[in-house]
Amino acid sequence: MLTESFSSPITANLIAKLALRPNKLIFSEGKLLGLESRPSEGGMQVIVDYLADGQKLLNNNVRSKVHEYGGGDFNFIDGEIVFVDGNSQQVYLASLDNQIIQLTNQPNFRFADFTKYKDYIICVAENQFIWAQG
Repeated sequence: MLTESFSSPITANLIAKLALRPNKLIFSEGKLLGLESRPSEGGMQVIVDYLADGQKLLNNNVRSKVHEYGGGDFNFIDGEIVFVDGNSQQVYLASLDNQIIQLTNQPNFRFADFTKYKDYIICVAENQFIWAQG
């Protein structure tokens, strides 16, 4: 029976900070993109390319609050990333060379679950103003 104790440099807090939690994975156009929760960055969710050694593609916190429990935060469509910015809850389009343009400016809406139809990006749009009116 072990009766001695010792202090370890490996703490539960350290393990939690280092834990990377991959979420949604998309394999398209030779890329394997995923949404990764990063506790060491304040719980930020970032898009990474797992086939490029987990390289972070955007500095944005990618998170949708649609349905309160979250929806499809991003998608990879025609070589570009469509995503919801976690702070503004607006939709952005990012090229792989980090050129980002804002697609929506609707503060009462939340967006998720992106797909493409012809030349259009289609998504869920949840109107928060209607919910607030009850």
